[in-house]
Amino acid sequence: KMKPHADSPKPPPKRITFTYPVLDNARSLAFVVTGKSKADAVKRIVQGLDSAEDKLPAGRVLNYKNLWYVDNEAASALELMDKPEAK
Repeated sequence: KMKPHADSPKPPPKRITFTYPVLDNARSLAFVVTGKSKADAVKRIVQGLDSAEDKLPAGRVLNYKNLWYVDNEAASALELMDKPEAK
C-alpha cells in the first residue's frame, strides 16, 4: 500500500510512505544516503549488524535487489577492502 501524508511531523510535510509489502515486492530499490551522521546506520544495515528486534527501517526491507548509493562520509564506517580515496 502507498499512504499519502499531508501533515508529516518530519520534513517534508507532504510525502508518500510505502509499506513494507510494497517495498518487498519491488523489482529493485535504491537507497541514497549522504553525510557522516548516517555512517553508523549504513554500517548496521549493509553489514548485517542490526539485531532482529532493533532493526532500522531500511534494514527491515526483505527485497534483496537493493542498490545503495552512498557518499564517502556515509560510507566512512564501512569496512571495505578497497575504499576510494577522498578527493
